[in-house]
Amino acid sequence: MTNYDQSIDPGLEGHLRAGGTGIHSAWNFNGALRWDVREGMFTEEVFMHHVSRGTRSAATIEDLMRVVNDEFGWD
Repeated sequence: MTNYDQSIDPGLEGHLRAGGTGIHSAWNFNGALRWDVREGMFTEEVFMHHVSRGTRSAATIEDLMRVVNDEFGWD
């Protein structure tokens, strides 16, 4: 998923649920995407300048993108 055009790759949700990982590319941060089986949530660990700034979670990929971008920026 990317902030360049606020797009989410088709099939990303299924890929994450199957145990894969993904990346959220943005101007000021990058995020590592995963599916947390125990919590039943999508998670994103946000990195700025190679330093973890914490993990955010949401029930849907779209909600996760919104949560992270609202805090860290839409650029």
